[in-house]
Amino acid sequence: MNTLTCANPACTDALHADSDHVRVEAEKKRMRDRDETQEYYFHPECWTAVSASWEKPA
Repeated sequence: MNTLTCANPACTDALHADSDHVRVEAEKKRMRDRDETQEYYFHPECWTAVSASWEKPA
């Protein structure tokens, strides 16, 4: 069974790949170099806690 790391720094629980989880793909856009992409994984409740205060895009 694959174990992922929850990206919430306050979380210490194991995150198993075969359980419910949220995958966030972040892309850093660069003008002169190649774009960089990173993936982050969260427990659903950790994702809710981290993103709860975010504003909706205009």
